[in-house]
Amino acid sequence: MTMAQTTRMANVDSALVHLRVNCKQLLEFPAGEALSCDVVSVGGQLWRIDLSPRGIRPNHRHVSIFLRHLTAIFEPFFLGKDGRPSPKITKCSHANEYDACSSIRSCADGNVTFVCAIVVVNQLHPAPVPPPNLGGQLGRLLEDDGTTDVSFVIGGETFHAHRAIPMARSPVFRVQLFGSMFPTLAPMVLHDISPATFRVMLRWMYTDAWPAGDDGSSPVDMFRDLLAASDRYALHRLKLMCARKLCHNVVPTGRWRGGGSATTTTTHTTTVEDLDSALVHLRVDYKHFMRLPPGVALCSDVVSVGGQQWMLELYPRGKRAHHTYTSIFLRHLTRSSSPRSTVKAIFEPFFLGRDGRPSPKITNWSHVNEYDESSVTRRNYVFCADENGYPHFFKRHPLAGTYVIDGNITFLCSVVVVNELGPDPVPTSNLGEHLGRLLEDGSSTGDGMMMWTDVSFFVNGETFRAHRAVLAARSPVFKALLFGSMMEATMTSSAPIALHEIMPATFDAMLRFMYTDAWPEDDEPVGDSSSIEMFQDLLAAADRYALDRLKLMCARKLWDVVSVHTVVSILVCAETYDCPELSKKCLDFCARNENFKQVASVDGYALSVLKFPSITGELIEVGASS
Repeated sequence: MTMAQTTRMANVDSALVHLRVNCKQLLEFPAGEALSCDVVSVGGQLWRIDLSPRGIRPNHRHVSIFLRHLTAIFEPFFLGKDGRPSPKITKCSHANEYDACSSIRSCADGNVTFVCAIVVVNQLHPAPVPPPNLGGQLGRLLEDDGTTDVSFVIGGETFHAHRAIPMARSPVFRVQLFGSMFPTLAPMVLHDISPATFRVMLRWMYTDAWPAGDDGSSPVDMFRDLLAASDRYALHRLKLMCARKLCHNVVPTGRWRGGGSATTTTTHTTTVEDLDSALVHLRVDYKHFMRLPPGVALCSDVVSVGGQQWMLELYPRGKRAHHTYTSIFLRHLTRSSSPRSTVKAIFEPFFLGRDGRPSPKITNWSHVNEYDESSVTRRNYVFCADENGYPHFFKRHPLAGTYVIDGNITFLCSVVVVNELGPDPVPTSNLGEHLGRLLEDGSSTGDGMMMWTDVSFFVNGETFRAHRAVLAARSPVFKALLFGSMMEATMTSSAPIALHEIMPATFDAMLRFMYTDAWPEDDEPVGDSSSIEMFQDLLAAADRYALDRLKLMCARKLWDVVSVHTVVSILVCAETYDCPELSKKCLDFCARNENFKQVASVDGYALSVLKFPSITGELIEVGASS
């Protein structure tokens, strides 16, 4: 008797097969012959387990078990009286053989039971859905001057753009472009902003990606100007991004105590979530190092870590007279306006040998110090509220010949700042959200709202208003329709563009996807007949308007709801609109022995086969094989 329990997870199908065999029959079975279980369907393939009680050869002393058919992961177990796999019988989990022993004779209810796990890795899987690319497509649209409808003049330079994008991103541009100034077609002149800053800000409004400053100006100047512009035009996210960049690039005016030409500082900074870290290489002239008196420091350049300024102070003869140790400290230079502010820094210095590695013989200290401005103590030899470090870093002695390279010695210092009071967090990208609100505003019935749109569509009795720039960026079909040979006709006519072979609900979902790049909301659960029909209609529309990502998303949704009652309609949809992975999935489903007969008996099967002869041959072949 055979019982099978099948499970499917991601790209893996599995089955637990219980093979129950009469004990007396098992012992009397001749060598070389097999008991076979019922055929089991796993992963769209047919399998059979063969059990040879006396092995496959004469005088064989083992019970053998085999999986017949295609490659799979096969794991058999022999069950004891307690219903659990017997470790005494099963020698290895991957083997195909079991030791024959007297335990088989003392079986329960005259039967012995084998449990076999079959796992089939499905090489067939749906086509991957690419990541959202709304910003990338809008960025390419910005480079196409043939589709622009507004221009800006800044410092003698002219920039072309699309009204819908700045208006969606900035309430200031919304007033300027679609308020009382809307009827004018003359270029808009902007003051108090440089061409380089406007160029970066405009690209950010289209792409929502961090701009790259390639105009040769210093990063700090660029970020500062961009922050001022984003504040002026109410670009909140860009403003926070600039503030965070400036927080990590602040350099104080004036010069702190420095080592002059005696020191060279190289810094590599890293930011991970709430931690900012820097590796500082401090290279020191050895002769200068040896000549300095007690209490005099060699200082690094100012280092910015975690939005704070720090400086390394190295005392070759310590901070006090008769000091026999070299001391090293991390000095905090930033002053907070809040007396209760907390800045925590982990400071760990090392002395590098000639091989470029930290020297364990020189560095006696390797534990971590923590600086907390809110509760400064003298613990860890902290001398004042500005310092954190090691007064006994290493005992002073000649270093020449062992650690000096080209007349210099090198210190490597790790500085980690915990950003408990760091800059305001930057919100996630909201480009799709902004465009979604633009679509909702343009769909409103008020006359003031209608003027924010520049194109409308008539779909089966319903009118939809939209923006040419967004549709052209997302779909090459709409770009050809709105900016191709028909551009003049569609621009001069106030009549809506009539679209056929698409339903209003489908067009509404497709339109929202083009604006937001997000999956359209549906109130009905996936698997409901109406939702499956919606996905099929949306897939057809995505294919018609070359929305490749939406098409793959619909195909993935349909992939997950293939069943006896839906497989034929999904197969027809996949074959019609060129979804080969989805078609293969449907045919593999029909190939399963227990499925095809049920599929063939479903209402509408015969009509579908006659209506779509392209799938007839494949289904007939599947039916013959099953």
